[in-house]
Amino acid sequence: MDRLKPLLGFLILLITIASCNEQDMTNEGFLPSSSGMADEVVIVADPTLWKDGFEEAFKDEFYAAYPVLPQFEPTVRFSFVPFDQFSRLFKRHRNIIFLADLSSNSKVSEFVSQSLGESYTAKALNDPDFFYALKRDMWAKPQVLLYVFGNDKEQLMANVKKNGYKLTDQILTNDLKNKYLAVQQVDDRNYEIEQILKNSLKIDMRIPRTYFVAKEDSSSLWIRQESDDVSYNLFFKVVSLDSFANEAFAGVALRNSMGKYVETDAKGAYMVSDTLLPFNVRSVYLNGYEAIDTRGLWRMENDFMGGPFVNYLILDEPNNRVIMLDGWVYAPKVKKKPQVRALEATLSTFSIPGSPAS
Repeated sequence: MDRLKPLLGFLILLITIASCNEQDMTNEGFLPSSSGMADEVVIVADPTLWKDGFEEAFKDEFYAAYPVLPQFEPTVRFSFVPFDQFSRLFKRHRNIIFLADLSSNSKVSEFVSQSLGESYTAKALNDPDFFYALKRDMWAKPQVLLYVFGNDKEQLMANVKKNGYKLTDQILTNDLKNKYLAVQQVDDRNYEIEQILKNSLKIDMRIPRTYFVAKEDSSSLWIRQESDDVSYNLFFKVVSLDSFANEAFAGVALRNSMGKYVETDAKGAYMVSDTLLPFNVRSVYLNGYEAIDTRGLWRMENDFMGGPFVNYLILDEPNNRVIMLDGWVYAPKVKKKPQVRALEATLSTFSIPGSPAS
């Protein structure tokens, strides 16, 4: 494992809390479909608290640029709703955050304390590391409710500033599964390409029906999906562990080796990873497999085209190999983040046949 050392990583602990009062349930257990745009959250709080620095704190975290795109696109969009105006319409939203200073007597703090229950409320008041809890499918389905709290206003602010990335990650993870991946239904899959991946590269993955094979050999595969505005592309490549060069940005080097296959009408054009902006690299878990996640921009050498890519590098020691998964888009007329997120959703179904994580 030392040959593929993580560059950055963290573990996120999700805590499932006790159910709220029965009167809060809808239609005796029947839950309507949740609403809301992808990667969007409603934040419910006391208006005085919200205006006392918390609006800016969430803006700094959620409205940060999504890595790495040619133009600014926010990571998570959010809207604020005072607790007194939190109606049935808002309760159907897919992602909801309740923000509470548990030392106050505001209605939202009372609601959060009741939702947490006595034992969790006591823990929240005495353990500064316990700052949020999660509940699923309260008023709609699929739905995630995040209760974010502190034993006073200062502690609450410190929690948001220090650990806000965990809230961001939870929303992105939830929507990757329930928004982006949900469109890839069982009857909308390309089983032929899935079989090629399994037989040739020993990779399991759910591939949308509209993809087709652009290039195939014994150790790599390039598949594409084309529409009027967007070209979606996925690279797959395997190399033996013995021949693998564990250098900086190894995933980029492997994707560049496949860039020669990508051509345009311009003479001598081929794809390379752009170094105009620095690559964003971190260690993640992709469907249970430890991976190096590298993001950046690609461009065409000798032509004027470019866009974002996301690249995963996975060490498969039992099979003595390294696996590269790479998704990139060309979408000059539309925003790029939804397209990258769609690629992430497909790549998130990756597994290795017969492995414990599969």
